Amino acid sequence: MKLADVVMGFNLAGDLDKQLLLLSTAVLTISVTFLKDTGRAKWLLYFSWVALFLSIISGICLLGALTDQAVGIAQATLDVNVLKPVRGVAQAQEALFALGLLGS
Repeated sequence: MKLADVVMGFNLAGDLDKQLLLLSTAVLTISVTFLKDTGRAKWLLYFSWVALFLSIISGICLLGALTDQAVGIAQATLDVNVLKPVRGVAQAQEALFALGLLGS
């Protein structure tokens, strides 16, 4: 298998994940916005919110895993540590995101 094929596979998986993240976030936002107007059973709506929220969290984790794998391949191929300059910033972003979820 060529490196270009691996890169294309990562790109396709990442693009699909981003589309699912966008759709999950949009549906969640719209359903929260129109909560007062809904006549559906509330338990079904809350169940849907939990499923969409878990979809968003798992999508973010998937993007992180894809990035980690791509960096590992790049390091093995190029024999350089490409993650070193951005590791601190990435960890700070993840920690701030987690803190933001706690306050929401």
